[in-house]
Amino acid sequence: MVDAVVMTLLCAAVAGSATSSSCSNCDGNNVTCVDGVCLPRCVSVTSSGECLQCRDSRFYGKQCQHDCPDTCLNSRCQIINTRVVCTEGCVAGKKGDHCGVNCPTACTQCERYGDGCTGPCQNPQYYGQHCRTPCPSNCRGGCNWITGECGTCEPGYRGKHCNITCPSNCRDCDRETGECIHCVEGYRGDHCDSCEPGYTGDYCNITCPLNCRDCDREIGECIHCVEGYRGDHCDSCEPGYTGDYCNITCPLNCRDCDRETGECIHCVEGYRGAHCDSCEPGYTGDYCNITCPLNCRDCDRETGECIHCVEGYRGGHCDSCEPGYTGDYCNFTCPPNCRDCDRETGECIHCVEGYCKGGCDEQGDNCNSTSCKTTCRANCNVYDFTQNQCSGPCINANYYGKICTIPCPDNCDKCEKDSARCLNCAPGVRGELCNESCPSNCKLCGRYDNKCIGLCHDSNYHGVSCSDPCPVGCEGCEKDTGLCIGCARSFSRTYCDDMCSPCSQDTCHTEHCQKRM
Repeated sequence: MVDAVVMTLLCAAVAGSATSSSCSNCDGNNVTCVDGVCLPRCVSVTSSGECLQCRDSRFYGKQCQHDCPDTCLNSRCQIINTRVVCTEGCVAGKKGDHCGVNCPTACTQCERYGDGCTGPCQNPQYYGQHCRTPCPSNCRGGCNWITGECGTCEPGYRGKHCNITCPSNCRDCDRETGECIHCVEGYRGDHCDSCEPGYTGDYCNITCPLNCRDCDREIGECIHCVEGYRGDHCDSCEPGYTGDYCNITCPLNCRDCDRETGECIHCVEGYRGAHCDSCEPGYTGDYCNITCPLNCRDCDRETGECIHCVEGYRGGHCDSCEPGYTGDYCNFTCPPNCRDCDRETGECIHCVEGYCKGGCDEQGDNCNSTSCKTTCRANCNVYDFTQNQCSGPCINANYYGKICTIPCPDNCDKCEKDSARCLNCAPGVRGELCNESCPSNCKLCGRYDNKCIGLCHDSNYHGVSCSDPCPVGCEGCEKDTGLCIGCARSFSRTYCDDMCSPCSQDTCHTEHCQKRM
């Protein structure tokens, strides 16, 4: 009998599939669609015709003729003691055996056989087992339905439950650390306890003086002026700036200039003039950073030769005594009636007109004789009338010959009277015959070596041959030590024996360098 029933159902299914490959002809009476084929819901029946096993758990009843309730999770159920029981639980919002009872209105999901909520609350502003406890008042957008912790806080609050206030004057702060993210206008800092640049006063609500970036909170005096200004109230131009708005730079090489006229008040070391465009006395070079020769008051900017020596000195480098002076420092006057005297011995070389040292045919130590003979040769110390020649060296050693009238060779600085052999080499040449050039950057050099004597021609080099470039940042350097004479633009130093280091406008030292104590 059972086999007959099953065969009947299978035949019906086969007949239905013969007319259509889809499930459109399943009549729904104890038949279900499986993979496009209409099959019986029951897979095993009793001898009385009751179904022992439905094809799947979406059906129940003696012939598996009933669909499980839609409130069952995944529509799965079974008969237990004549009751329909959802086997996989209830859909959201339902509870009970067959999930036909609504959850409490506050819950989106609840306990199957109780009133406790098991999912988020319907109203995100509540939390707890029954979703009846309001979230903390300073939560923004609700709280965790189990713990009550806030997702985000209202501005001005922090902490898990947004129950801790941010620092005073803080609009919004970090929820964990408490550090302020946004201060109210006028304040700054992690705790908004200091005024932001441009504000002052007990409540940081007073603006700093015009042109002031930051000022003292208590007294209101400016700490940092905008570029170009200085003073407690930023009402004067800082050194190097001029104009109504202190936005015009002073002339090049000028430390401070008149705000109205723009004329320079203080030039940088080495410069002078209303526009600092000429060297002050004692300085020379393209950048007025090379000192004039020793004992020179003022020298030519291009050649470096002295224009005005200090009293007692003369020459392009002020290295010889002027007529009438003698001594190591040219500070002793020559003997009476003497126009020019030997620097080392003090003996007179040329007497003033009308006086002589005994004439040409007699010797004397001082210019105390007036019996001078006019037949003397001008460049002879002693003239030998019998031989018509000078006896002894020429007065001016830059001449040679019998009567000391032939100029020494151009490459000589003084020569022997009889042979014209160079006693000293002219500037720029060296060697036994004074026919070898000094190093290109030397003004003078040793006759028998390549060592430069005196200053280098280009002060941006140093060393024994004036061939070593000065350190980067120098504006000229000492020949022997390589120490900077001055600093180039955008470099500065504090002490004169420091090297010049890069600097920005705020850190550049514009004052003269200091000597260490």
